[in-house]
Amino acid sequence: MWQLVLFAYFIILGCLVKSGSIYNIIFGIVLGIIILACVPVVIEMKRKKIRDKIQDINNLEAPVININKAPWYIFDELPGFNRVSAKKAVWLRNKNQGYSSLEVFYELNNIDEKNKQLLNKIIFI
Repeated sequence: MWQLVLFAYFIILGCLVKSGSIYNIIFGIVLGIIILACVPVVIEMKRKKIRDKIQDINNLEAPVININKAPWYIFDELPGFNRVSAKKAVWLRNKNQGYSSLEVFYELNNIDEKNKQLLNKIIFI
């Protein structure tokens, strides 16, 4: 959603600068399209990086994900989460000004015992 707002911003900016010069409008459109195209690629790169790190949980030296800073698409890669529960976890984090402990995180997100053991190796506060 915010990508579309940014896209519209660049188009409007192009219209307002120098009385709406066609070059500014074209620049705004091109910049907006570049942003719209790059954001999903960057998100997928971050998701792949996390997938690779947590693929072999037993070889992790330390937890790799700070649950008070991770975006929803990182939560989506964790065991026990899907897209809806990942967005809910971020919403709960924002509502409560962050998670104070892992136990609070587990309780608010209804994480079962099996996934708690896996998540203890991956996440930290």
